[in-house]
Amino acid sequence: MVALWIALIGCGAGDCATDPDCEDPTCAATCDADGDGAIAAALGGDDCDDHDSQISPGATEICSGLDEDCDGLIDDLDPDLDLTTTRPFYLDGDGDGFGPDEDPILGCSVAGRVPNGGDCDDTNPAVAPGATDVCDSIADNDCDGVADPSEFDDDGDGLADCAGDCDDARPDVSPAATEICNDGVDDDCDGLLELDDPSANPWTCGFCPPAVGWMNGPIDVETFNPCVLDPTNTTWGCSTDPKNPDTNEFGTRLHRVAVRSDLEHYRPQLLLWFPPGPGEFNVKVLKMAAWAGYRSILIGYPNEGLAWGEPCARDLGDCYSNGRQEILWGDDLSPYLSLAPGDSAIGRVLVLLQTLDLERPGEGWGDYVAPTGDDLVWENTVVMGWSEGGTNLGWLTHEVEPYGAIFLSSPEDVLFDVGQDLASFYYTPFATPGCAMWGAYHAQEPNDAFKLSFDEMDVAGPALLLENSAPPYGGSHRLLTYLTADDMSGCTFHKAIAYDPCMSSDLGEPYIHMLCSAGDNDREIACPWVP
Repeated sequence: MVALWIALIGCGAGDCATDPDCEDPTCAATCDADGDGAIAAALGGDDCDDHDSQISPGATEICSGLDEDCDGLIDDLDPDLDLTTTRPFYLDGDGDGFGPDEDPILGCSVAGRVPNGGDCDDTNPAVAPGATDVCDSIADNDCDGVADPSEFDDDGDGLADCAGDCDDARPDVSPAATEICNDGVDDDCDGLLELDDPSANPWTCGFCPPAVGWMNGPIDVETFNPCVLDPTNTTWGCSTDPKNPDTNEFGTRLHRVAVRSDLEHYRPQLLLWFPPGPGEFNVKVLKMAAWAGYRSILIGYPNEGLAWGEPCARDLGDCYSNGRQEILWGDDLSPYLSLAPGDSAIGRVLVLLQTLDLERPGEGWGDYVAPTGDDLVWENTVVMGWSEGGTNLGWLTHEVEPYGAIFLSSPEDVLFDVGQDLASFYYTPFATPGCAMWGAYHAQEPNDAFKLSFDEMDVAGPALLLENSAPPYGGSHRLLTYLTADDMSGCTFHKAIAYDPCMSSDLGEPYIHMLCSAGDNDREIACPWVP
């Protein structure tokens, strides 16, 4: 029994000193439990973990978080570390767990760095190896080097193919666009074309409202005083009487802005109405323009100084053109005028449009201001003028090309006794093609100047008496009328064309026809040679 007990206890804890190599097989489990040849430190040896055969004084230190060689130093702190077991660590600027491959540091762990490289955009946490490619204008979310072409916004409209842009070569086509009638183009990318799309803008599809209703229709008219809108740069006609200051309701030249209040869409074009004077009795035509779907502005501007015949009637030079240029754009060219750019017609309109864009956000008034800020977007503007106002438009259409132009009893820059009938610029090419111009005048007013001007401007004719016809008036762009108000007290035939008390309500039909034609979206029908 005693012999058996001795055999079972074998080499006890105190016997290892006499058997350091555990040569006695009966003692191995006690002296070197993990069999790595090193005696457990608890039994007087130097194996710091006798339960792991990879840990002993003779082992190699590797990156593991353990002290493999039992020297009390772990991983990067141990100078005996096997560097082949380290790995690179990367800076991670966007906190997504990945860093760019540049400038790695080798180690078992590096404070402030991550062990994952390959980040192709370390400023964006949505971009990293393994990320999901989504439609977010980032062509390569997962950094696999394969760009998704559907994520590029090729036309600069803010939307890529993957975001629903059905034609990424056209900036005017995207889900954010408005459907218009333009020969089979799905402008808003909803799969519906033109009038089959309930969201389409009907004004771009040839729609022209019946003339009945323009007088009492839902049309809002608001007045703005240029002297109030821009008191620093606007001085002409402004009040200097502190007892009668300028207000948006009181002044010598007020802008009048008219729009229909019952519309979801307006025409794409702006309508500028140029009166020959203050304009307070030219509101009927303004309302006709609003009824025809336009954002409409009657301009309050300096429009005297070059009235019929004086002071340029015998000047074969640039008297008329210089004066019109100064009235319209404010260039100091005429010795007979003294207008600053802020007092010019276009200068005042620009200030008004910027004001409307701020006061009526989302209505698009600012879209008619050129990117330079010093002119209008003429290709989206229709101009209309009467008498001296329309005569200013003669020079305007010579210099720029609005979308359309309508002349009422104008233009009339005439010459006397100098061998020609009209100002010299009428005999040089106009920027605006005649197919984009329309005109009307009274058969009983002096009208030779209008007819001669229309001839030189290539306005399609001959003049058609509107009382004997109906829209589209045989395609003629020149209309002639005998219509007047029932009561012509204080009126002239010239005033019967556009002066409110002297006008016949029957002028609504031909005027609205001209307004619709001048703003027709399919302009190439009228102007087949215009791109």
